[in-house]
Amino acid sequence: MAFGSYMTYESEQKKAEIEEDNAEYASEAAANKDEQEKLNRRVERKKQSHEQRRKRSLMEAAYAKSGVLLDGTPSNYLTAQTETDQLNVERADQRSQVERSNILYEGQLQANEHLNRAAAHSGAAQSSLIGAVSMAAGTFSSWGDAAPAASGGGSAPSPSGFDYRTGKGQGGFSGGSGKGAMRDDAGGGGFDYRTGKGQGGFSFGG
Repeated sequence: MAFGSYMTYESEQKKAEIEEDNAEYASEAAANKDEQEKLNRRVERKKQSHEQRRKRSLMEAAYAKSGVLLDGTPSNYLTAQTETDQLNVERADQRSQVERSNILYEGQLQANEHLNRAAAHSGAAQSSLIGAVSMAAGTFSSWGDAAPAASGGGSAPSPSGFDYRTGKGQGGFSGGSGKGAMRDDAGGGGFDYRTGKGQGGFSFGG
């Protein structure tokens, strides 16, 4: 269970990173489109200005060729046309600026959407990680509770009553003292392996 939660954490964390990358990409893409629109408008503005100057020159040449003086009505017409041309340029600038604002706004909306998804995945990842840690801690705690019984909190019983921890047993033999109450076939006294003597009179030590 803990491993599964950790794998979920890894998956959600990866999804969060992907959404964060997508948010960054959306912002960069919007910035690039904004810059391109600005450059496009700069080029278009130059074309408009050039076209306006060319048009004015043609009109002045036409008036001059016809012998019409530029004073009075012709001059006023040229002035009015110049103002109209300039207004057209300004309106084009405004449209371009609105377009650039929309580009940045839409890019920010997309970036925020990705960031919100990233936050959701990060939250899910943290929840999974906390769950994995909690389950792992519970498992270790269970092992710790079972350890005393497995490690021998008391002496392990044996059929003969021998205590391997102290070296003593109810069968009469003591590994600590070398004395015992082991009986011979005749039911004699206990044999002492340390001294080699026994109550039955037999002794390894002579």
